This record gives sequence, structure tokens and C-alpha cells, in this order.
Amino acid sequence: MGQFTNKIDFEVLVMVKNANPNGDPLNGNRPRETYDGFGEISDVCIKRKIRNRLQDMGENIFVQSEERCDDGCKSLSDRAKSNEVMQKALKNKDKDAYAKEACQTWIDVRSFGQVFAFKEKDDGVSVGVRGPVSVHSAFSVIPVSIDSMQITKSVNSETKDGKKSSDTMGMKHKVYSALYVIKGSINHQLAEKTGFSDEDAEKIKEALRTLFVNDASSARPDGSMEVCKVYWWTHNCPMGQYSSAKVHKLVTVKAKVEDPKELEGYEIKVDSLPEEDYLMLSGIQHFSFCRRQWAIIHVEQQWEENVRTTAGELMHKKAHDEGAFEKRGNLLTVRGLRISSRELGLSGQCDVVEFRQDAAGIALFGYEGKWKPVPVEYKHGAPKEHQADELQLCAQAMCLEEMLQTEI
Repeated sequence: MGQFTNKIDFEVLVMVKNANPNGDPLNGNRPRETYDGFGEISDVCIKRKIRNRLQDMGENIFVQSEERCDDGCKSLSDRAKSNEVMQKALKNKDKDAYAKEACQTWIDVRSFGQVFAFKEKDDGVSVGVRGPVSVHSAFSVIPVSIDSMQITKSVNSETKDGKKSSDTMGMKHKVYSALYVIKGSINHQLAEKTGFSDEDAEKIKEALRTLFVNDASSARPDGSMEVCKVYWWTHNCPMGQYSSAKVHKLVTVKAKVEDPKELEGYEIKVDSLPEEDYLMLSGIQHFSFCRRQWAIIHVEQQWEENVRTTAGELMHKKAHDEGAFEKRGNLLTVRGLRISSRELGLSGQCDVVEFRQDAAGIALFGYEGKWKPVPVEYKHGAPKEHQADELQLCAQAMCLEEMLQTEI
């Protein structure tokens, strides 16, 4: 099983037409709605559909619907007992081994987590697993209009004295038309604990894309529930360079007309994060060298000067003579050049960028010929054994490549 590389955030737009996306059993099975009248689909309902899709893909599922049971187990307890490794771990009172085997066996356990709490004759089971995949409840963009109609069942359910039984009356509810938004995230730290991998993430993505395949029912006829768009953001580091809240706010959906009936009636806008929210280039060196150091400096904003840091600061002040440049023959030197990458979510400042005259380079305004950029980073002291400084320099080169549309 592979590893999970970087944090992921996702958002899914679902169009509902003449369907009951998620009935509320405490309210006569009417479509769920908030106090403000917005439609709601519970996270439990969404995860149920994801599990069904994963099962259709041939994956092992622990929490199976009764009508979809494929292993003969009549309960979650029976399914857990059918795993010999887990039962052995239970006898040895090894909760970690119990949880590890459960995660390796069932994709929904290593994705969503699971609480194993079963009563046994000798001793009970109480093992909890926190999963990396979190899914929010979905909400409609605008308040929903719910249509209700009375239905009649006029067939005999049972024979009684040779007579036809009385008709049975009931109600059927549906949302006429609404666009729902599903939001979710995949956490790297929890993925490491459960063994969730990049391959698993791709399966979750495919399950979201095909969420309503094989999901038709009387309440949700085929074609009445459609996944219109899936937005999938893969961060550039395990912890994620942005909070999930900021990423989810990038997608804004507004109704263009008073009562939109189709997806075209909504204005969907996907923004990019402002540069002030980008990660600092200098943080790459800190994160690679020591994650704790990175968190103290860049998250907690704690920093204390000493002789070495002061010497390094003075050296960088000289290098960061912002906007200064000089030309000597075929070499153009620019100091303190500010750079950024929208794709990587990075921004910072180069100590020096040397533009060397090269036929394979780029054109520079005010200078003849072609010039190839080369970032130069100044460091105080002897070369280090680790490659943290090289990583920072590589990131600078990638920013320059994106800004100048060239290769370094």
C-alpha cells in the first residue's frame, strides 16, 4: 500500500431535480432543510453513497447496507469477528494491531474511521479509528421549494377473509430544483495513521464524480441527481499551505435569476488565493530542516536573534538591495527580486538573480538578445549536510520558471 503525499480539499456541486435527496425520518421523510429553508444532505448520507460506489468498484467495505451485503455477515460485529487477525489482536488486548488490520482490510475504515464497540461474553471491544477523509453536510445555494403529493396504495398486501383490504394513503415529497454544495478534506496526519494512500484518494475522487450511479430509487429516479462539477485541490505540502476554510471559500455560487431551474441559472466563480496567503519561500528551508522550527517561526511567529542570525540578517540586507541591478558584459545581476508562484502558492524574495546571455533564454525589456535567469542564494557559514538550502533554491527557480515562462 502506498503513501498519502499532500493534503487535499474538495468541493462537489450536485444538481437535484424532482427528487428527495435525503429524507428526514423525524419529519415524515420530507427532504431535510435548515431553519432558514435551505436544503440539506447529511454527511452520513453522502458517506453512505461513497461507500456504495467504492463497493461497486470492488473495494472491501466494513459498513455495508443490508441489501448490498456481499460477505454473508449479518452485522458489523459478525464482520469484525470474521477477521482472524483482528480476533487474535483482541485476545492479546492489542488495540493498535486490531485497528491496523481493520484499516488494511476495509477502505471505508481507513478513509472515514470507525468505532468498534461490541459486547462480548468475556470482554467487550472498544477500539476507535479516526479517518482522514472528512465530509461536510451539503447545503443548497438558495432556499428550496418542496412539493408534496398524496399517494394511494390500492393492492392487497395480505389476504383477509377473501376481501380486498382498504387502500393505504401516504405522502411523497420532492425538491423541484436545487443546487447543493458538498465540501470535504483529506488530512495527511490521519492518513499516515490509517494507511490511507494517494491511490485511495483517487478512488474517493472517482466515487464523488459518479456519486449517484446505481443509486436510483422511487425518491431519486435515474437522472434526477447529477454531479455537475468536482473541484479537487492538492496542496503542495503534507500539512497544506492554506486552511481548508480558505480553500473552500474560493468557490462562490450565486443564483443569476430569482428561481433557477438549471445549472446555467447559477453563476459559479473560482477565485485564487491572494498572494499574502502564500507560503514564504524561506519556510521551505525551515520545514525541511525541522518541522517544529517551521511551526514556531511561521505559525506561532516566535523568533529570537543571536550572533549567527544577526550575521545572516546583515548579509541578506546587503544582498536584498531591492531593485538594484548591474550589468557586466554578458551578465545582468538583479538584487532583491520579488517572486511568486500561483500554482505552488509560494512567494518571497531572491537574494540575487543572474541573467546570463543565452540563445535559449528569454527577452528582457531594454536589453538586446536573450537572457537565462539563474537564482543565487546567500547562506552564512559552511555548507550543510542536509539539502534544505538546495530545496529553497529549487523552489525559487520554479517560481521564476512560472513568472518568466522559461526553463531553468
